[in-house]
Amino acid sequence: MTEVTRTLARYIVDSQYADIPDAVKHEAARALLNWAGCAIGSSHHATVEYALAAVVPFSGTSQAGIFGRSERLDILHAALINGISSHVLDFDDTHARAIHPSAPVLPAILALAGTSPAARAYSVPPPRPANYWASTNSK
Repeated sequence: MTEVTRTLARYIVDSQYADIPDAVKHEAARALLNWAGCAIGSSHHATVEYALAAVVPFSGTSQAGIFGRSERLDILHAALINGISSHVLDFDDTHARAIHPSAPVLPAILALAGTSPAARAYSVPPPRPANYWASTNSK
């Protein structure tokens, strides 16, 4: 392990949710919403239907959900299907301030988060008030 890797790993291990600046939390929440809109919007697209039909026979124990659908698959296949769904419309990260790799990263993180209390603590943002997005839409 290089010193850079060790330093980054130590930073991650020692970090707490409360240490993350509010501006970063805000942008992370916006990125999650942006990705979720794309994933849910295409969750019943023919591409997703075909991919789902192809992997269901090979899926293991139901562990993670598919965004916008009732099906649950093992972590690997749920991440794959949610990743495909994320890319079908491919409108995520197309705004001027886009600097996040949501579509290739979030499906795997959220599939794992469904099975691990430790992962859930760091990957799922806290609930927001009902008017939160309306009040931040112009920022």
